[in-house]
Amino acid sequence: MLFMLLAFGALTDATAAHAAADADAYYTLAKAALGLAPVLERPPSVATVQTLALMAIYEGMCGGENAIEATWAVMGIATKLAQS
Repeated sequence: MLFMLLAFGALTDATAAHAAADADAYYTLAKAALGLAPVLERPPSVATVQTLALMAIYEGMCGGENAIEATWAVMGIATKLAQS
């Protein structure tokens, strides 16, 4: 979740010249950190669900042509994991 918070901070920093590149780097790190622990093998932690929800919001804000579809898919995964 820390990497997603850093991604949003970098994305909304009006003073940084390369904020989008920094935000994308933090977003990539967040995806990699989620891959370290198998999400589907055990009940997810609250932090995992929160991270996925933040990733969905980030996709909606920064995604390209398929932003709505990616947001919907990631938020759907977060919702299903929250129910388990």
